[in-house]
Amino acid sequence: MQQLLTNVKEYGVLDIAKVLPIGEQQVRRYIKSGDLKATVKRNRYRVSKENLEKFMNRIIVILILLFLDKE
Repeated sequence: MQQLLTNVKEYGVLDIAKVLPIGEQQVRRYIKSGDLKATVKRNRYRVSKENLEKFMNRIIVILILLFLDKE
């Protein structure tokens, strides 16, 4: 898993797939389902840094809740 580029304001699908342990298709599924908010620029999805951080925080909360539920 790579670190997020901090000086970037928007990320593409490939950038997100490199940072999170998921593939490009899964990133697109999250976008299409509305779980990850994105815009389309030049026929490519772009996710703002703010929306990516919100998405990652939701994932973390879900994982914590799942972990606590198993105990």
